[in-house]
Amino acid sequence: MQPPNYKQVMPKYILFLKQISKPRIIGFFVVFQAFFLFLFHGNFSFSIGEIEKLTGYGILDSRFNYTAQEAWNYFEAYGEEGRALYRQLQWVDFFYPLCYTGLLLSLIYLLYEKSSKLLLISLLPIVAMFFDYAENTALFYVNTHFPNVDRLVLEWASWFTGIKFSALAFSIFLILGKFFQKIGIKISSKIQSK
Repeated sequence: MQPPNYKQVMPKYILFLKQISKPRIIGFFVVFQAFFLFLFHGNFSFSIGEIEKLTGYGILDSRFNYTAQEAWNYFEAYGEEGRALYRQLQWVDFFYPLCYTGLLLSLIYLLYEKSSKLLLISLLPIVAMFFDYAENTALFYVNTHFPNVDRLVLEWASWFTGIKFSALAFSIFLILGKFFQKIGIKISSKIQSK
């Protein structure tokens, strides 16, 4: 059996993007985005703020860049209690990439629907999600095996985090750029029509 070719996959992928870009689906993503932000930053024992209050350190997932030594220092400072709270947060974080990827893909489809660059641009959130899961897996491994971990895993986690944030930042930049471009065009056409 041969893998599907580009011409077979593209229409299904575009249809998928179209389906998740319906207003009720976008509303679902927005509600869940708010829900996850509430879980991460709310008044829960496993929230980022509580972990920081207990250990003096935030979480590595939210840093753009860190070294293996900095990551080691984080896990050491967490202690058993901090690492246990972080594991709880990591279980919540397992679902978050699906949420932000869906929202970003929806917005990209709505803004770039008629662009020949739709496919390329829509890959950015998927790349971010892939590296977010790679980061989560590496950090979960470190968290559950600390201090018996190879520092190479911490190096990989750092790379995964940097790639994740780069893809997310570029996705958001392209979304905002296209959004403001469309607003500028509408304002310009209204001014010219007067």
